[in-house]
Amino acid sequence: MQKKGYKLRIETANEKLNDGKAYTTATIAVLNIALEKANELANGEKLLVGSQETITKAAEDLENATTNLKEKADYTAFDEAISAYDALVKENYITDSLTTATDAYNVAKAVDRDLDITQQTTIDNATTALNTAINSLELKPADYTAYTAKFNELNSFTNNGTYEETAFTEFKNKYVDLLDTRI
Repeated sequence: MQKKGYKLRIETANEKLNDGKAYTTATIAVLNIALEKANELANGEKLLVGSQETITKAAEDLENATTNLKEKADYTAFDEAISAYDALVKENYITDSLTTATDAYNVAKAVDRDLDITQQTTIDNATTALNTAINSLELKPADYTAYTAKFNELNSFTNNGTYEETAFTEFKNKYVDLLDTRI
């Protein structure tokens, strides 16, 4: 193998590493090992001194590693679904529906984070299952005990002629509004 062709393979491998695409960790690791070996042989006079068999093997390993790079699957929607679950105020939901969502979340969290693009459906299925479970969550009924107590207390207020009726009614309405914003 000629030195020029060998260095071209190294350049091609480096270009792949810097092309802006996300590749799986495993295939990047294989390429980095092959590239390291190729660079080691290419530095200085080692390329000229190394046995032809060693050089040819390094070139083939580098070419195979470059060719076999696998683009990483897209986890964008998946990560959004995970974040949506993480942001839930869990105590606001009925236990059964929360259990279903938690199960879907645990399945999603178990999905390998280094799948290649040919395995995108695995990620998409986990995303869909989690989003469906989140969208199916049922809120617990609201507890209006404190509100009802304060409202009843307000209704027990009487004017007794101390205040102008309009001002007193306005006060009661403002107090109800204030209660509504705190509940």
